[in-house]
Amino acid sequence: MRDHYETLGVPESASAAWIEKAFQTRRQELESSTSLKSGAKVRALAALDEAFSVLSDVAQRTEYDARLESWREKNSRDAVTARIRRYVLIVIGIAVLGGGFYYVQQQRATAIRLEQERIAAEAVEVKRLAELERQRRESALLLEREAQARQAEEAARLEAARLQRELDMREQRFVVDERYDKAQRDRLNEELRRARANEELRQRFELEKQRNAAQVEVDRQRRFLEQQERESDLAAYRRQIDATRAAAREARANQPAEQSSPQVPPPLPTRPR
Repeated sequence: MRDHYETLGVPESASAAWIEKAFQTRRQELESSTSLKSGAKVRALAALDEAFSVLSDVAQRTEYDARLESWREKNSRDAVTARIRRYVLIVIGIAVLGGGFYYVQQQRATAIRLEQERIAAEAVEVKRLAELERQRRESALLLEREAQARQAEEAARLEAARLQRELDMREQRFVVDERYDKAQRDRLNEELRRARANEELRQRFELEKQRNAAQVEVDRQRRFLEQQERESDLAAYRRQIDATRAAAREARANQPAEQSSPQVPPPLPTRPR
């Protein structure tokens, strides 16, 4: 709700003449003002005309004063309520901040305790790892010494075996040479036997291949001769049929009244095989 008295710049007890004079003065100031934009000036003049039209009429002014009073009372109650609400919110905010601060302190204390426990656990773990590393080094050193001892024993054993082998080779050189020569002779004899066996198999294969080729050629010649014989027999049979048919036609031409019996072609001659 607008305060028309504030718009005109007069108190609520101002007379009608005072209100009219204030209206004219305020209107001249607004019309001659250059600091306001056109839209703002139009709105200000409209509010000024509305305020003057309400306050210049006694009935409207009375009604407006009543409404203004009730509006101010309501605003005052709302202001009190808003102030109480603001105080309550301030108290709640303080309580929340206090609770948050307490929670943060508790969390910080918990974090410090957990960090201390973690540091202690890390220290214990570091000690355990150091002990394990020391045991690992001692075990590695012990294993290295055992390996060196085994290598020394193996080297001594190999050297003894080498010396013994040299002695055995010196003593059994002739036996070894004879065995080597016998093995070479046996190998050569085996290679010769395999070569003869392979040659016999190759010759047998060639002979079998030639035999098969000859048999195939004989079968081909036989089939060719049989085909020629069948063709010649078929040609002779056809000539015999043609001759029989020609004789039948001549007989029918010589004896037209007599009923001629059908001529049966002779059977196909066959050749003994």
